[in-house]
Order: sequence, then structure tokens, then C-alpha cells
Amino acid sequence: MCALNTESGEAALRRAIQDSNQDPIPRDIVLQVSLAGQGGEAFLQRLYREMECYAPLLARDRQIIELCFVGAGLGQLQRAQREDLLQSLAQHFAPARTVSSHCEPMQHCDVLGLGPGALSRFGSCQTRNAADLQQYCAAIDGGRLPVVESQQLDAP
Repeated sequence: MCALNTESGEAALRRAIQDSNQDPIPRDIVLQVSLAGQGGEAFLQRLYREMECYAPLLARDRQIIELCFVGAGLGQLQRAQREDLLQSLAQHFAPARTVSSHCEPMQHCDVLGLGPGALSRFGSCQTRNAADLQQYCAAIDGGRLPVVESQQLDAP
């Protein structure tokens, strides 16, 4: 059972990340990157800016245990773009132990979703990024997280 959150999606996610950081033993994080068929340089620059928005929200000791790509995946990117993307992810977040193209839901982990349509879940707060590329880009260009909705789940 879920309830829509009355806070804005961005505010709810920021609060949930902060609460999660303050847990005595914070949950590990799965980082999911939605490339959604996008591979252009302008899109990647916005994805890098989204990383820059999230990185300071996470406590430095938060461990990324898995990095996965959803959507078109890395295959849509040129080799130099793939290398830049992986380098930027490593620069902003703790290195992942594994990289995959398919993520299994992990109930014992928090999930940070990057990119259009990506889902994030910290504790019992689940949010969704704008799936529409123009709406996603407008949020990033405006210095906001691209979250368009949030819901409170029954249990983390």
C-alpha cells in the first residue's frame, strides 16, 4: 500500500536521503542510471549535472554496492562517452563493486536513480524522475532535481 506524498518530490527525496544518512548503520546504495536511448553530448552534460546535485546529499561513507544501466544502456554511447560517464560516476560516488545492465530489486538497499524516468527509493520514500526528456532537461537546467512525483511506501 502506498500513499502519495504531500511534499514536493524533490523535498521528499532530499529529506529521505538525509534521514537515511543519519541511520546508525546506513543502508548500501544501488545506483541505477537510465540512459533512455539518449547518447547526445547535451544529454550527458545534464546527467553529469544531476550527479553533481546528488553527490553532496549522500554521506561520504555511503557505499555504492552496485551500478547498473537501464534503458538503451552503455551500448548507445561512443567509447569516449562511456569512459567519461564511468569516470564521472566514480568521481561523484563511491565506486561500485559490480556493473550490470540488469538490476534486481534489492529490498535491503537504498536506490538512487539518475536520468529520465529513473526511480529512487530511500527508506520508505520512492520517487520518479521526469520521463519526458524536455521536462527532465528543464529541471536540471533550472538547478533542480528532476523528481516529478513521490510516494510513501508502507515499509522500507
